[in-house]
Amino acid sequence: MGKTMYEIDGQLPLDELLSINDKHDREQPLISKNIFEQLKHMELDAWSISVHRRLRDAISRIQPRTVLEIGGQIGLRTSWLFDLIERDDWNPENYVILEEGAKFGVILKRLIQRYNVMNQTQVVIQKPMTYIDEYAFWKQTQLVKQGENTSPYLPHIDCIIVDSNIEHHIELVDKCLKVMDAGGFLFTLEPTVPTDDLDTKLPEVQNHISNFNHWIQMIRESKDEFEIGFTPLHEGTIVTFRKMHQSNS
Repeated sequence: MGKTMYEIDGQLPLDELLSINDKHDREQPLISKNIFEQLKHMELDAWSISVHRRLRDAISRIQPRTVLEIGGQIGLRTSWLFDLIERDDWNPENYVILEEGAKFGVILKRLIQRYNVMNQTQVVIQKPMTYIDEYAFWKQTQLVKQGENTSPYLPHIDCIIVDSNIEHHIELVDKCLKVMDAGGFLFTLEPTVPTDDLDTKLPEVQNHISNFNHWIQMIRESKDEFEIGFTPLHEGTIVTFRKMHQSNS
């Protein structure tokens, strides 16, 4: 059996974990570049190249055995991570892509076939909140029924990547944090910080400010249980949560 994510990670400080990994090419993988162009034609939002590059660098250090990627879209971020697998830098046991849009599921499955990771990758078409709620219920049930694992859910998730719309982003991150095991990682982007020049009389601006305040509150409430790191990059700040190991005391 290969090393676990905990042995490879070695409890690196989060700023070091998210630092540039010089062993990797700074250019986009060719398939990722093509998908990025498709996204622009489809007028879909996506994380920036610098965010994907740094996330890829972090994943290559952690080497998670199981991954839940929420918000697969047409596979831009997925292709960056599958490129790691193709270059033998990482070989996860299970990779679940959770996507709400059924029309994207076909595209994601083609991407999985292209990278020949059919045996370890699954596309789930479902609302993320529903999936996490059902997973939390199943996980609690498993604590009672020791040794039984007849569910399609992963018995543990080492890494969760959350990409969702702002209306549900904070609540979804909060729910995901609650199902993480000790030592697990969650990666997401920080919501856009409200600026002073916004017209606070507009309903959309009021919602933006309210959502960001809820985000700050969640960060404060999570600090006792999670190490939290912020990595400012071009067009986004990666927020990393690492769930602390349980104390023996």
